[in-house]
Amino acid sequence: MSLNLVTPAALEPTTPADFAAHARIDPSIAAITTEATWITDCLMAAREWAESFTQRQFITATWELWLDYFPTWEIKIPKAPLISVVSLKYLATDGTLTTLDPSLYLVDNPAGPEAQQGAVLPAYQQTWPVTRRQENAVKIQFTAGYGAAAANVPFAIKRGIYIKAAELYQRREEQVAGTILAASNPPASEALLWPYRSW
Repeated sequence: MSLNLVTPAALEPTTPADFAAHARIDPSIAAITTEATWITDCLMAAREWAESFTQRQFITATWELWLDYFPTWEIKIPKAPLISVVSLKYLATDGTLTTLDPSLYLVDNPAGPEAQQGAVLPAYQQTWPVTRRQENAVKIQFTAGYGAAAANVPFAIKRGIYIKAAELYQRREEQVAGTILAASNPPASEALLWPYRSW
């Protein structure tokens, strides 16, 4: 199985201005070009970490999931919340790339901010077609996320990103005076994100 980003999110779920207020960074310092760049980088790194930790997509993006073959039953989509399946294609036994008719499968996309992974499964009285025996014989393109606007992303997720970004901003190396920094137990950012973790 492999997962590839096709169309990334158009924006970040957080803003440098809100982060500066959260981290109590003097606006005059935040306006310095090098600091502004560092703030942006910290926010992006924190968001990537949060998406990886939760197995979620925050702002709508398009992904491709590649499988070597169809499973026995459902195909779990590894990014939540699932919005829609754009297409489901497979290599037929003769090597032809074939698009499966949407009427032959169902899309389960749970709703709600803490919704778990969605899934694709055969429609009633249908089975998955036989594919050619080779790598990446099945390709599912799908969209996932809370929507195109940052306002749609749950507040706790954004707060978790700010906390992680503040840690990255303030601690720019792994050690201080030769002493390894001890992580809090549990980190506040993880505590905020746990309810949204997709299994």
